Amino acid sequence: MFKITVAFLTTVLAVLQANAETHTVTFTNNCGYGTPELWSQSGQLLSSGGAAYTTNGPAYDLIAYLQDGTCGQNGANCTVVDVTLANGDSSAEIFFVARETEDPCVSFSFYNGCDGIGETCPTTSSPKTCAADNVDIEITFC
Repeated sequence: MFKITVAFLTTVLAVLQANAETHTVTFTNNCGYGTPELWSQSGQLLSSGGAAYTTNGPAYDLIAYLQDGTCGQNGANCTVVDVTLANGDSSAEIFFVARETEDPCVSFSFYNGCDGIGETCPTTSSPKTCAADNVDIEITFC
């Protein structure tokens, strides 16, 4: 009986680990100014200064932008990348804001699944999607 229980628990643990969902958002700031920031849909600052952010589970409607001193909370008045990372249904899109100073070039690319899907300094944007599980995203400024 003990061997059966141990075998069952080992199997359950293996299945749970195999089904775990994890995603990472990484940043590269080539601008020489500004601070990359990542905010949750509820207005919580998740990452500042370019530190990678990892979540164990889905992450919906994350907002990433380069804080240059002129952006409001959640990137108001700045170009932002809206990111959703969820197994089978990840997406990202760049939203542009017209302002007096020029926004930095913003790019993103999925990796660890859907490698190469993204946008590089577009002038207009449309959502890019990825159906891979546990996909990550790199956001680059300038």
